[in-house]
Amino acid sequence: MTEREYIQRLRENLRQIPETETEDVVEYVREYFEEAGEEETLRALGFPESFARQISADAAAKLPPLPGIASRKQQRAETAGESGCFGSDQKETAEWNSAQARRSRATVWILVLGILSLPLSLPLAMAVILILFSVLLLVICLVFVVVVVMMAGIMSTGLCAWRAAAMMMTEPVAALYVLGAALVSSGLALLSFSALRGFVTQGVPFITEKFSGLYRTLRERRNAHA
Repeated sequence: MTEREYIQRLRENLRQIPETETEDVVEYVREYFEEAGEEETLRALGFPESFARQISADAAAKLPPLPGIASRKQQRAETAGESGCFGSDQKETAEWNSAQARRSRATVWILVLGILSLPLSLPLAMAVILILFSVLLLVICLVFVVVVVMMAGIMSTGLCAWRAAAMMMTEPVAALYVLGAALVSSGLALLSFSALRGFVTQGVPFITEKFSGLYRTLRERRNAHA
């Protein structure tokens, strides 16, 4: 992710805080990109959505901002003639460490609640997995049935056509019945082939896209809570 894309997505998720604070955060991220590069910035700050949620939560809880952002606020306050609103860098760092400790305690409580909810969440997770497995098994069975019907139709068409040709001279009426059966078998084979082709060309990409979207959603939520 480039610096421009990161900042754009960050701005879209920081609309609930004042514009001046948003600009401080953006400048902080710009400096981080310039000094550390894209990979290190993404590793340190995380996705822009999760970083924006952290900044918004800190602002809502009136927690001290990041030291770099706080320094920018102090510089802006000094430029505007304000004094005494922000402490020194050491004080800001100490306040930030204190806020991080509170976040760590909150994380511990979240883990405890997660462990306590295992008797409820684990069966639900198993049920979801079993449902997905059942759907996959059903799709495989349907594909197998379609393939069997198609192969049976092709074989029946060939046998009936051969039998009708052999009976045409001796038993023309019976040969017409057998030829009709051959046409029915060929129709079934064509329908099965069309269904199989539609599943391969449309069904498989649709299922793949849905599962990929579900995986991306779960991964983004995991990164957001990380």
